[in-house]
Amino acid sequence: MKSDVRPDVAESSPGGGTHREMVRRSRVLCHDLNQPMQAISGYADLLAIGIPSDHPQYPKVEKIREAVKQANEIIGELATLIRSQDSDEVETSPSDRL
Repeated sequence: MKSDVRPDVAESSPGGGTHREMVRRSRVLCHDLNQPMQAISGYADLLAIGIPSDHPQYPKVEKIREAVKQANEIIGELATLIRSQDSDEVETSPSDRL
């Protein structure tokens, strides 16, 4: 079975690489997680538009929309954490100490 994990992430050794590389990989992963969430969100919105709110399937569509919202909040928190790590890297770079 073929893995869908990005080769540059899957082939890296755990704990290997610099802090900067880990931040870069984390940004890529957040982006890669966000893309399918946007597609799922768009399709759920289209489904919600296409059926009346009293349709038996409508609550399921709303569950999908809520799950995407929760996932996007988690991804947003991760992105904020990554940005703070990125700024820590900039603040503690050797050139700043000179």
